Amino acid sequence: MSTTTRRIALGSDVASLASPADVVAESRTLLERAGPGAPEVVRLFRVSDCVAFGPRDERAPGYARALEAARGAGFAATSRVEGGRAIAAGPATLGIAWTIPGPEGRARIRPRFSMLASLVAAALRALGVAAEVGPVAGEYCPGDFSVGVGGRSKLAGLGQRVTASGAHLGAFVVVDDADRLRAVLTRVNAALAIPWAPASLGSAAEHASGVTVEDVARAVEVELARRFAIQPDAPGEDGRHTEPAMPGGHR
Repeated sequence: MSTTTRRIALGSDVASLASPADVVAESRTLLERAGPGAPEVVRLFRVSDCVAFGPRDERAPGYARALEAARGAGFAATSRVEGGRAIAAGPATLGIAWTIPGPEGRARIRPRFSMLASLVAAALRALGVAAEVGPVAGEYCPGDFSVGVGGRSKLAGLGQRVTASGAHLGAFVVVDDADRLRAVLTRVNAALAIPWAPASLGSAAEHASGVTVEDVARAVEVELARRFAIQPDAPGEDGRHTEPAMPGGHR
């Protein structure tokens, strides 16, 4: 596949755990700054145990009970930048945050979803996972651009937020430890009265033994470089070159 020149600042830190609150704050800041001349920023990271709630969850009658369920299981609660319904993540999950400046707005929502979903699926296939893009029966946070296996096992969910100056794409790829995520999300969704099939939440390691978060992060980096001309050292507003900010203050 030929590369497309795009001014993308790529930052990857999966050696440490980022605070979920810091990841959300960084995403909001980058989206606010996504004006003319700003680079695209792709961040790859891991977070400590958390459940991220969407605006619909936060307005639901069972939200307080859902918070108690998450915290009772040892998972921090945070808000999703891009909306959607509740998701669970932990150290064996790869987080992807992609900030894209530009005024295209809602006109390019589906193309952006397709871009990230196809990239994640291709990265997983390179590791031996028969990943594909499409809905998964009984999945949490249903969508047309989930990444799964056989329409029965969801490995990654995507979300997107659009503003007047740019867009934020988010994804969490469950690499391992799916049992713990199923357990907490079962309690949370029960409190929110959201029907779902816990068995639909899968992991990459269930389909390709031994796969790690580091493996998936590297495969995503390789696929990004294959599709786009990555510029990891992007110029800042003052014309100097700066590294992309990473979750939790890492650079």
